[in-house]
Amino acid sequence: MKKRYFSILLFWGFCVSAFAQQIGELPAVWHYSYDGLSQTGSMLLERDGEAEIGGETYVQLKRTAYYTHRIFLNTDTILFPPILLRSENGIVSCYDGSNYIDTLINFNTEPGDRWVIGG
Repeated sequence: MKKRYFSILLFWGFCVSAFAQQIGELPAVWHYSYDGLSQTGSMLLERDGEAEIGGETYVQLKRTAYYTHRIFLNTDTILFPPILLRSENGIVSCYDGSNYIDTLINFNTEPGDRWVIGG
């Protein structure tokens, strides 16, 4: 069981690493699907420039959700607050408008090292 979780975490880490390396360079757009109990749809993430907070520059990702409700079959388009990402010295930080995570991912860690996310 631990091997399975580790391999998933390792794959996720490689994906995020590739994402972090490319996000500042390309005018990028990402799509991912959402399949919940009462609604289904997709989320669109797109690079929307840069923002400065406290003298530090963050890459801004605009989030738009396109949902179809399963019961009423009506559709919604929801604009969420943007996500702000910053990478410096192998540490990725994130701000979503209300929560700040100072160390979302730390690529400098050794096996066994830990850090608290959002706490």
